[in-house]
This record gives sequence, C-alpha cells and structure tokens, in this order.
Amino acid sequence: MIEVKNQFAKHSIFWMLVMPLVALLGLPAVLEPSSFTVTADEVRFFREMLDRDVIAITALADTWFDTLFVKTHIATAVRDFFYAGKADDSALVRRSASLAQSYNDALWLMAYRGLWRMAGLWPVVLAIMLSLGLPCLIDGLMVRARKAYNFQFHNPVFFGRHPIRLFWFWVLGYSCHSCRLR
Repeated sequence: MIEVKNQFAKHSIFWMLVMPLVALLGLPAVLEPSSFTVTADEVRFFREMLDRDVIAITALADTWFDTLFVKTHIATAVRDFFYAGKADDSALVRRSASLAQSYNDALWLMAYRGLWRMAGLWPVVLAIMLSLGLPCLIDGLMVRARKAYNFQFHNPVFFGRHPIRLFWFWVLGYSCHSCRLR
C-alpha cells in the first residue's frame, strides 16, 4: 500500500478527490430531487447576462448526457440497481424503494445540471483556464528547467501548487457567482 507522508499532498488528495466524490454520492441522499433542477434564475442569467442561447445549451447538454450516461447504459444500470418495490411489499420496503428512487432521480438531475452549466459556461471556463493556467504552467516548467540546470531535484509538491491555485480561483469564482444569483 502506498503511504503519503507529505501533509500537503494528504490535504490535496482529500479536498480534490475524496470530498467531490462524497458530495456526488451524498448530496442526492440529503437533498430533494427538485433542488437539482435547472432553475429559472439560471436560465435568465444565461439568457440575459451572458447572452447565450438557452435552447442550444439545453440541446448540447442533452447530447452530452445521452452520450455519457444513456448510450453507455450507465443510467440504466444505476436505475436497475435500486429496487422499485411492488404493491404487495411491506410498508417499510415500499418506503425504502421510494427513498432509493428519490436518490436515483436526484443523482441524475445533479449530473444533468452540472452538464448543463458546463455547456453554458465552457467559454468562461476556457478563458479562465487559459488566463490563469498558462502562466502557472510556464512558471512551473521554468522552475523545473532551472532546477535541472543546477542539478537539483525538482519538488513535485511545489510544482503542483499552481494548479491548486487555479482550482481555488475557479471554486471561489463559481461560489461568488452563485451568491450573486440569489
């Protein structure tokens, strides 16, 4: 088994790998499926503030969802995983099946909403990635080249700090954007 001794790497693995997975699997269990639908405020924001064609965004998100989840039979497999319940089952089994169906609906609504947002915001995300990511990449490569020239070992932790900054700029920018919508 691989043990990560670097505290920074442990925190990075936790916040960038574990927590998104926990959120992806946990949020549909605690929130109602209706909280994962694309809201009228989002549609209005894309139409009025970003001047985007909402119908084209929806068509692109539908295509992505169909390609990623329906044609690969992932959505069918997840739906079949949950027991639907029958009329002659006990009340506890029917309630459990109802909760499982609610979780399944919320999971796929959350996935669709994420794809819908990405379909609408890809020019903004691409501009941010290029404006912040390209300088970070060049800086990291120059540091590595300088260390190689001086016959020193490069430290992947310090090379990795620039993508983490980019990630946090994106998260903070998105959360500030979400606050303005409310």
